[in-house]
Formats: sequence, structure tokens, C-alpha cells
Amino acid sequence: MAKCLHLPFESLLGIHPLLKSTIAKLHGLMYCASINDITPEGLHRLINLYPICVVKSREKSVDGYFVIAGLRQYELLCAYHASTDYQEVAAISPLHTLQVREFSKLKDSEIFAMAMDDLTGSALLFSFGSKVAAQMDILKSAVGPYFVSDYPIYKSPRNIAKKKAKDE
Repeated sequence: MAKCLHLPFESLLGIHPLLKSTIAKLHGLMYCASINDITPEGLHRLINLYPICVVKSREKSVDGYFVIAGLRQYELLCAYHASTDYQEVAAISPLHTLQVREFSKLKDSEIFAMAMDDLTGSALLFSFGSKVAAQMDILKSAVGPYFVSDYPIYKSPRNIAKKKAKDE
């Protein structure tokens, strides 16, 4: 069973130790978006829609939570925190305190299965396939300026250049 918590970023201890070796093998994966392609407000909303899933550390001497799913969201969150002055983040950022889903009493096999479902299933659910620029244009025109404002990738010069080249 899972419950919703609101946690400060500092209480996230990192990727669950059970998953680290598998995650390390995926360092070559290429994602469409980087942290510069999403505003803090946009990332905050995405994390609320697709929460980071955590388990409490089993070690009594360690107070915090390990990430078991929502791995891409966590990666972007860490990149944001690494690129931002901590005092600034704590004072004004919506990414200082996060909504997460806490799972309890999971077996190691269940933790591993959730992470693998996140890694493999999310790619199927959210992938644009091979025509990323064209599909981004469809989204941009359908959703409008509000959407574009929190996802700078839709205004990116590389995407505008691709569109111009395609139109010529």
C-alpha cells in the first residue's frame, strides 16, 4: 500500500541501493529533455502528476527515503538542485518540498520490479518515437502558449531550426 507524503528534497537519500548497479548500466540512455527544457514550476507539476516513489530506509540510524520509481523525475530534480543555489531553492522553489508516494513493507523483488516497470514501461507510455520534432509541434499547437512557457524545449532554437529546415 502507498501513501502520499510531502518531503523536503534533503530527505531523499538517493536511488535505492538494490537498484544502483542496474541504473549505472543505463548511463548511455539519451533523453529528449534536459533540466534546461523544463522550468521549476513545470517540473513541480510533473512530479505531482507522476510522483517519485520511495521507501523508508530500513536502517534505524539513517533517517530518510530511497527512490524506487520516478527515476527520471528524480534525475531531473537532482540536476535542478545541483545547478541552483541551495538558499534560493529553499526560499522560493516549488521543488524544495515534494509530493512523493511512500511504499511500505515491499520485498526486494517488488522494489526491483517497480523500478524496472518504471524504466521500461514509462519509455513506452511517454515516448515520442522517431518523429520527436513533429510531435512536439503538434503538442505546441494543440496546447498553446501556457504549455510552452514552462517547457522551454518547445521554444528551443534547435527545434525552431528543425522546423524551418522542414518547411523549406
